[in-house]
Amino acid sequence: MSNKERIGKSLDLLRQGLYPYVKQKMQADYGDEWVDNAGSYLRDYQKVKQELETILQEDTSALLTVIARDKVFKRKTGLSRPDLARVSELREIRNQWAHQATFSIEDTYRAIDTVLRLLKSIESAQVKAVEKQRQQVLRLLAQEQSGYDIDPVAVSPV
Repeated sequence: MSNKERIGKSLDLLRQGLYPYVKQKMQADYGDEWVDNAGSYLRDYQKVKQELETILQEDTSALLTVIARDKVFKRKTGLSRPDLARVSELREIRNQWAHQATFSIEDTYRAIDTVLRLLKSIESAQVKAVEKQRQQVLRLLAQEQSGYDIDPVAVSPV
């Protein structure tokens, strides 16, 4: 699996974890109008002939855009400043990924770790899958840096 594929997998897990969180937070604030409010940040997406809710369910970039722009996520009941910084970083990672950027193993580890930290902060069900992915990349990073094959048990959490 390439680093780009690893990042793509983590972004997909991020999407799966973010959608229910975004929906819950926005419904609590906007009620039945939550999709329309989210859509106000997605003008470019509206050129695509899709329902806004479908776009939100299927597009990591759309979810990250809404989180970055809507006040719901900036309140005390929303995300912390470090989490909002992670959202910004993940928007950039996702854009690089979508535009065929090349990722080093270090970049891949950082991207997956950032996904993991954001998912942990929202208590997402996808945390375990991303933790496993991060451990695999950590093993590869250790192999690359040492020049030796590393036993996966050696880098497993205690």
